Amino acid sequence: MPSKFEELANIKEYDEIKKAIKNGETELVPDAVVTRLLDGENPVKVWREHRGLKQKQRLFASLRGSSDLCTMTTSPQNR
Repeated sequence: MPSKFEELANIKEYDEIKKAIKNGETELVPDAVVTRLLDGENPVKVWREHRGLKQKQRLFASLRGSSDLCTMTTSPQNR
């Protein structure tokens, strides 16, 4: 059985985690995502599917703010 000190420490940690999630400083990862990663699936594919992104959206998100993005989106071969 935990001591009063341990219980208070656990409550404080819980409150800090809840606050971080609410403020967007961290997020929870679903069990299905963790299982797929631990099973050795491609991490980029797992995260992309979890976030609901298509490959092209993922590429653009990774290049956001880069001058390459402008070139890629205006080039006829990339349309």
